[in-house]
Amino acid sequence: MGNSQKKSVVTQVSEQQNETSVHLTTQSQSDQFQEEYLFTTNQLFEGNQQEFIIIWGDPNNNLDNDYVKKGLIERYSFLAERIYKYENGIDFRRKSKQLSKRNILFLMSGTFANEQISGKSNLEWVNNQIQQQKIHSKSIILFTSMSTIQKNQWTIQNLQQKFRYVTQLSIEYSSLFTSIDKMIFNRIHRSFVQCNHLDYYFRAGTQSILNIFEETDQYSFKNLQISAQNLLSKFENLCEYLKTFEVQAPLTLYLSQTDKQATIKSIESCLYQNGVLLSDNIIIQNFINLYTQETPVYKILNFSLNTMNPKIYSYLSNLYKLLSKCLYLYDDKQNLSQIQLYRGAAIQKYQYDTLYEEYQYNLQQNKPTFIVFPQFLSTSEQKKVALQLTNTRIKEVNIENNERAQNLDQFSQLNKEYLKSDDFRKAYKVLIYIDAQFDNQNKYRPKSIQNISDFYQEKEYLFQPFQHFKVDFMQQGINEGEQLQMNIQYII
Repeated sequence: MGNSQKKSVVTQVSEQQNETSVHLTTQSQSDQFQEEYLFTTNQLFEGNQQEFIIIWGDPNNNLDNDYVKKGLIERYSFLAERIYKYENGIDFRRKSKQLSKRNILFLMSGTFANEQISGKSNLEWVNNQIQQQKIHSKSIILFTSMSTIQKNQWTIQNLQQKFRYVTQLSIEYSSLFTSIDKMIFNRIHRSFVQCNHLDYYFRAGTQSILNIFEETDQYSFKNLQISAQNLLSKFENLCEYLKTFEVQAPLTLYLSQTDKQATIKSIESCLYQNGVLLSDNIIIQNFINLYTQETPVYKILNFSLNTMNPKIYSYLSNLYKLLSKCLYLYDDKQNLSQIQLYRGAAIQKYQYDTLYEEYQYNLQQNKPTFIVFPQFLSTSEQKKVALQLTNTRIKEVNIENNERAQNLDQFSQLNKEYLKSDDFRKAYKVLIYIDAQFDNQNKYRPKSIQNISDFYQEKEYLFQPFQHFKVDFMQQGINEGEQLQMNIQYII
């Protein structure tokens, strides 16, 4: 960023779906900058976000750049070793190759994008590396002056025709930070989440989200007011939201293929008979049993929770509360304080590898690694059941991938590339060993639902969402589809 950017006028052009824009404002980037900076970065970097790094190219070394970098590090110390800034393309490309397996956000400011090395501009080189899957990234942000934009005749549309991974063209600080947020937030579909990242995903609303599952004693089934009319409205609004913003998760495609009326009817029948609310015990058994059946309820609840999107949660919060309340009140007649449980999972290669990297880093620092599972976590007493489910779930992932490949027209260009990528399509089969120790009087502990499940032989234990686990061991993954082991300890 050169000093010529202190005052500028830019025309605003927005593309909603790709959330990319060129913002045109008249402003002095001195007093106003600090206010915008504090506001937007507080939204972006809540929590100790370990996954994303920034590789930043800018030919200048000036006060503007120093202020941005220093400010980020002062307020969020974990970024001290996560921002890599270079003034020449050779060092920039070398570091990009060195960190190619990390999740990189590329930022090019000033005239850096056009610097030529070996006949290719830095922008072309990075775009090609991402397209050829040599570098792990989904986003290039250009942050430059109006004169550079005019000289190159850049618009976001013509840039994306040539360089598909450019997600933002901007001269404004606030839109720069917002674009970083959108790039990260809209790609989320988590099998698990590091505990210290929760504030990052939910921002100031973390506790209110968790309260959905931690305040079940403060409402009754009657208070939830679950009716067919209300549920249909919520489902339709959710589908419209997904269609508009194209959240990248299996939920998007799955809901488009779901018979919403039949699903709503099955839920309502768990609570009412001839318009009269059933007793608590019958509701509990009905709804937990429905959850275990081969109906859309299981996937809608868990796919939506895995988006880590508070807006989606707002549409389905009463359904979450319903199952959470049922599980909380259900008496499984178990007098246990410790049990070994197992979970078979198909976990996207990228997600597992990222956690493994953090786990190894924390081991070297003699620090523990804690995770939560956003979904209602199904586990089994029997190892062989979990092993069978790893094979089933890897097949489900492949089926979902094939279906998505046939329905890509409903997604934006950036999402299409993600859905085609190895990150989405590749998964490991992971057998998770869970050492569960708890106070058997604690109603939030995992409950045995074997006696009311449609699959009695699975000997299932069900956990509430967002329960904490300590990672004791992770086997390193290399090849797609291989069987891995992960050991975690339940903390209540």
